[in-house]
Amino acid sequence: MEKLGYSPEKLLAVAQQVSEEWDMSDVDDGPLSKVASVLAYARSAEKPERTEEETQLEEEEDQACFPDFTTDVEREREEIRSILLEKVDEARQFGATEEFLKKLGKVLMELTDVFRIFIGRDPPVDMSPMEVKLKP
Repeated sequence: MEKLGYSPEKLLAVAQQVSEEWDMSDVDDGPLSKVASVLAYARSAEKPERTEEETQLEEEEDQACFPDFTTDVEREREEIRSILLEKVDEARQFGATEEFLKKLGKVLMELTDVFRIFIGRDPPVDMSPMEVKLKP
């Protein structure tokens, strides 16, 4: 306080001139630690309500960061296959040739594991750790 130009002795002397006794019972001592004061402030701060969009995004972020692997993988793959077959039919409606449709269907069925309905719910990959050899 002295660096800022305040003298505690002078402040106390001025306070004593105003009143001989000061009732400090109504003053809250506050939290004992800095962490407690931060937590007390955080609890007292008014938190705005989340919009529907924010809630939806937060749920998707949580799902991406903390996926649950309880989903039925085979059921999801069947759903992906049906979507891909619908896309082949859509290409047929746009006038694609039968040869192209056969090749397209074959490629899509071979690569069904590449497509996802929801991103971020894949189980961990089971593979050995990578080995790196450093040059001397």
